[in-house]
Amino acid sequence: MSSTSQFLLIDDDEMINFIHQRVIQTVYPDAVIEQAVSPTDALRLLQVKTETPDYSSMVILIDINMPEMNGFELLAEINNKFPALVEHARFYVVSSSLFERDRQKAFSFPFVKGYLEKPLSKDAMAQL
Repeated sequence: MSSTSQFLLIDDDEMINFIHQRVIQTVYPDAVIEQAVSPTDALRLLQVKTETPDYSSMVILIDINMPEMNGFELLAEINNKFPALVEHARFYVVSSSLFERDRQKAFSFPFVKGYLEKPLSKDAMAQL
């Protein structure tokens, strides 16, 4: 991954977003990191992003448990609304859930590249 990677953190917990941003910055100091604290905010931000597409360096980290819609519902919306983004960006589900069914459901979306445990670690980020 290049040092100019773009990250989008989608999690309703602002403290988790802050922690994850710090972890990402230790591994990728030049990364551009944006945050969305709701699925609605994420969809609006992605709409703007798709108007000036450069998806090759975009990494999108999505929490499972959020109000409005959960991460799986958000993945389905993204898949329907932004096919070019789905084809080129790298999607990861980030969760504290230890349920195997959540992991399996995450991978039921063919474009999901991985399932990462919260909180993110430097080792996990370095392996992306």
